[in-house]
This record gives sequence, structure tokens and C-alpha cells, in this order.
Amino acid sequence: MNIPDKPKGGRPPKSEVMKRNYFVRTKLTKAEKEIVMAKAARAEVTLYEYMRQAVLTAQVIKPEPPITPEEWGILKELMVAIRNLGINVNAIALKANNDLARNYAYDLKVFLQEANRIKQTYIDKLP
Repeated sequence: MNIPDKPKGGRPPKSEVMKRNYFVRTKLTKAEKEIVMAKAARAEVTLYEYMRQAVLTAQVIKPEPPITPEEWGILKELMVAIRNLGINVNAIALKANNDLARNYAYDLKVFLQEANRIKQTYIDKLP
């Protein structure tokens, strides 16, 4: 007895271009997951379709690079120098308030020279 070949049932196989064979995993906090799920519901798509579309169409903003140890050292020195300038300003103001007749041009000249030195030493080094 010869039985004819019976056609296979079910869906025809997808082409290689259409197959999704790879998984990409990510972790979210509970709050992040709830936000993504709510956005997917508003878009009326599944969570996975929403995330797929978001990943494929999103614009990524490159974060600013962190401060290098060398730059951090320069900033620390700059903060100390600025604090010292502030101390000098307070001392000049105190003298001026206590003795209004004296000319403080020399003190101000020294202060401005120190401020300029700080600018040249620290600020100009920063990128």
C-alpha cells in the first residue's frame, strides 16, 4: 500500500532575515520596569516590542568623561588658592572698615596679582 506524502502542518518557517535568535538582557529597578511597562501599554505594544523599538530608534547621549586624577589635583589646588584669596579680601575689607583714611591700593594690587597668578597657574591648565 502506497501512502501519499502528507503536507506538514503549522506555520511556514521564517527566513533568516526575519528570525530573532539573539537575546539581550538588562536589569531594571522596580520603578524603571513600571515606567517602561506603562509606556508600552500607552503605545499599545508588548513590553518586548516597546523595548526593541526603543533600543533601535533611541538617540544615545554620550556622558561627559570623568575628571582625571591630574585634573582633580589641579581643582583641589585651585579651591585652596581661591579660599586664600577670599581670606585676603576679608582682611582688606576689615582694614578698610577700621581705618578709612588709609590708601589700600597696594593691598588691592597684591590681591589682583595673586588672582592673576592663580588664573595662569590653575585655570589655564584645565581643558
